[in-house]
Amino acid sequence: MAERQRFGWPQRRWALDELDRDIRDHIEREVQDNIDRGMTPEEAHRQAMLSFGNVSLVKEDTRRVWVWAWLDEARQDLRYAARTLRKSGAFAIAAVGTLALVIGGNTTMFSVLNAVLLRPLPYQSPEQLAMLWTEDPAQKLREGRSALWNVEQWRSQSQSFIDLGIFDAMSTTLTGSEGTEQIIGASMSPNVLSLLGVQPVRGRSFSTEEGQQQQQPEVLISHRFWQTRFGGSNDAVGATLVLNGVPSQIVGVLPVDLRIATRTADVWTPRTMEGARPRPAVPGPETWFVVGRLRPRVTIAQAQAEMTAIAARLNDQLPASERKRGITVVPLTLQLVGSESRQALWMLAGAVLCVFLIAAANVASLSLARSVARTREMAVRVALGASAGRIVRQLLTESMLLATVSALIGIPLAVVGIRLVRAFGPGDLARLNEVSLDVRALGLAFAISLLAGILVGLAPAMTTLRRDPRPSAEEGGRSVMGGAATRRIRSALVVAEYALAIVVLVGAGLLVRSWWQIKGIDPGFRVERILMMRLSAPA
Repeated sequence: MAERQRFGWPQRRWALDELDRDIRDHIEREVQDNIDRGMTPEEAHRQAMLSFGNVSLVKEDTRRVWVWAWLDEARQDLRYAARTLRKSGAFAIAAVGTLALVIGGNTTMFSVLNAVLLRPLPYQSPEQLAMLWTEDPAQKLREGRSALWNVEQWRSQSQSFIDLGIFDAMSTTLTGSEGTEQIIGASMSPNVLSLLGVQPVRGRSFSTEEGQQQQQPEVLISHRFWQTRFGGSNDAVGATLVLNGVPSQIVGVLPVDLRIATRTADVWTPRTMEGARPRPAVPGPETWFVVGRLRPRVTIAQAQAEMTAIAARLNDQLPASERKRGITVVPLTLQLVGSESRQALWMLAGAVLCVFLIAAANVASLSLARSVARTREMAVRVALGASAGRIVRQLLTESMLLATVSALIGIPLAVVGIRLVRAFGPGDLARLNEVSLDVRALGLAFAISLLAGILVGLAPAMTTLRRDPRPSAEEGGRSVMGGAATRRIRSALVVAEYALAIVVLVGAGLLVRSWWQIKGIDPGFRVERILMMRLSAPA
């Protein structure tokens, strides 16, 4: 009766009742045959049971071929694992706490990598976008801004780019009813938004005729400025802002966090590329950042080769003092996050992964020591008919339960870690404000927990497969701490922990040495009691 109540729905009860009837009918027929042979009823029943075998094992083998039996066995394993871990409270708390910390740390680190390096830029075909820089070997300048005359020559002679645009940040003073304040401003050519494949979320963009024929200066505002100043109201489009003493009309609102290669600006003004100097001369003070879109199937290397040839032709038209200049083409994704930042992020991610593996090895060692103490329990289960595979599955179920609970605790820790990174992370790291716990980060968290569960449960499972626990029961539960399989696994875990710890320590030492060398660079002047400031005023 207890066997029947273990299953939940009528289909299970009907199948179990049918199995019980079949077994009972088979035994009764066997008993009747033995009585017909001249045996007493007691002897006939005993011989029938010996011939049939262990009834419980027959039921277990029969239920194993039923599909729903797998779910019931999994439910039993989970219940048994929960009871076992509840009895081993110290081990469970230590394991869950350790795994939760490393899962939260890895999830936080992956969220940063995903937002900064892996997630595509919010532009149309971002792999076709590139920054173009003026290279001046005489000044040891590889990525310098470019004069308008140079940009016009590049646009007219280049076949690798669909179009080129210019932009730059500028000091902007906003005058309103509450007084005058400094805001972040920027200027760009009217074709930059179409070049990026970006459309304003409200209003419209600059037209190609703006800048010369407009009666009133027109500006675009950022999404952040729209929310903070206008509360997200549609009345913002058409409103007037007094910028640098000049009334300017808002014509559109840009998407969230539009970023090219400068800080996110509050207001953007148009700047046409017409009216550049008609003859080659010293570029002058007005220089710009340049962004371009490659034509389909044109690589960065091909574009670089063409721009190098164009630079050589332009150098022949310049005065001797301005020659030997080149052009550098850099993918926009690489420009936003420099190679040094990329390297540092990947190194940090590798260090966090090593810490995770060290923590998993530590928990696996604890689990292995715990499995040694449970040798007598495993021997009793084998004596009752449990197979080695069922015991291994039970051990893996316990480790997966630990990992799942750790993941459920580690995810809130990752949320806290992401908030700390956004609040105290380096301000010059591009797209840091986009770091969030998205679906990919959650998927990684559960993947890490799955890996942790396998690593933690693998050591005791392997020793169970390699070891026959029945002699232990006969010997009164004698410890098998000195078993060959156990010793080899424990040694492998210790070696792995030491190796990973050395990797982390060497990486940390290299970072400290690099930081020390940077601090020791001589700037060429005395830095004591020196202050730096920047002043700006409206034109």
